[in-house]
Amino acid sequence: MMARRQEKMEAAAKICRLMGILLIFLPMAVHADRTSGPDLDPMKAGLKDTVTFRDKFYAAATVGNQVWMVGYFGTILHFDGDAARFQKQESHTRLPLFGVSFTDEKIGYIVGMQGIVLKTIDGGRTWTKMKPAGEANLFAVQFIDAQKGWAVGDFGTIVHTNDGGRIWEKQSLDDTDINFNGCHFMDADRGVVVGEFEGIYRTEDGGASWRPANDPDYAGISLFNVAFKTDHDGMAVGQNGVLFQTWDGGRSWQRKQLERHDNLLNVGVIDNRYYIVGLRGLMLEESFPGKFLENNNSDATDWFYCIGEMEDGSAIAAGDHGRILWSSGRHSRREWTILN
Repeated sequence: MMARRQEKMEAAAKICRLMGILLIFLPMAVHADRTSGPDLDPMKAGLKDTVTFRDKFYAAATVGNQVWMVGYFGTILHFDGDAARFQKQESHTRLPLFGVSFTDEKIGYIVGMQGIVLKTIDGGRTWTKMKPAGEANLFAVQFIDAQKGWAVGDFGTIVHTNDGGRIWEKQSLDDTDINFNGCHFMDADRGVVVGEFEGIYRTEDGGASWRPANDPDYAGISLFNVAFKTDHDGMAVGQNGVLFQTWDGGRSWQRKQLERHDNLLNVGVIDNRYYIVGLRGLMLEESFPGKFLENNNSDATDWFYCIGEMEDGSAIAAGDHGRILWSSGRHSRREWTILN
């Protein structure tokens, strides 16, 4: 009996020692998760010599831990997440660049004013001007592989390429000249474009035909961008705090008015949740499906138009005056730091 009691006491003592060790190291582990990521000081120092107050970033593309941002005066800014280094890439143009899409860490495309199309096959070390995709300004682009892509722009412009940007085919709507600002393709057949007058159009045949997914409101707001969490769950954002959400792949959309009536300039998916950025430093993160909380703990007041997530969980946002925000790790509520 005494031996059995002694064994129980020794087992209880071991459990207490293990609990003590866990209590010591668990806070350290949680703290490490919250502060994981690169040293921000060298990144801040590098941006001082790279980005100026005149820079404006309109769009971003992420692949792995690589980010490309494009904007005013033909600016292309590359972030190498593995080396934690920002570097400008030469575009050989002064035209504003509005959209960027990469299919892997080597092959990427950029579109902008006057139908300009740039292509790289070496991660942006060199960019080549392709034949312009018409004369319209192009505001967004998406490639689903190295050859197939779409771009959208003003006056109802939708163009498509099957050969890596050598030839662009018009798929524009015959009965509309509204500006299209954003696009998203799930695959080679299914896609959505959004634009003025709350216009949302979808295709199920690769753009050969387009159908309105809602009734355009010619007194309505402009939609600026669209993103999808899955092939079924998508969101489009626009002026005056208005957003549309779909749960059936874009066939039907539900309109929602947020309490804050600022323009919503872009929407992205981070931590498998929607993040919205916009005017006056607006940043909203999805707390529950369709519910948003403000999360601009950086106190930045510039407008933001780019937002994206890297493979390691870090996230980046950028916009007016060359402003760039950074967030490390994956969290239920992110902390954002101003880099420049």
